[in-house]
Amino acid sequence: MKKICVIMVAVVFIVATLCTSLSASAVTMLVRGDADGDDTVSSIDVTQIQRKVANYTVEPFKSMSADVDKNSYVEIIDATLIQRYLANYANPYKIGSLYDPYELPFIPKN
Repeated sequence: MKKICVIMVAVVFIVATLCTSLSASAVTMLVRGDADGDDTVSSIDVTQIQRKVANYTVEPFKSMSADVDKNSYVEIIDATLIQRYLANYANPYKIGSLYDPYELPFIPKN
C-alpha cells in the first residue's frame, strides 16, 4: 500500500510539473500587438491586422496578440493603436509587453 501511494504521489507531481511548464511557456510567448508571431511589434503587424479586417487570408495570425484593446474583436482600431505605439505616442494598452498570465484565457470572436 505504501508503494502505491508513493508512486501515485510521484505521478501527480510529474504531471503537475509538466502542466505548469507548458502553461507558463504559452504565456511568455505572447507579445501584445505582435499579430504575426515574430516576437516583435512592427508595421508588418499593422498590415496583418488590416488584411484580417479586410477578410484576406492571413497566416500566421495571433488573434490574442492582435487585439490590443482587449475587446474580444480584432478591429482597425487595434492597427491604429499599434501605429501610435510605433510613432512613440502614449501606450496605455501596454503594446510590446508580454501578456499577464491573469489576463488569460482569451477567446477572440473573429
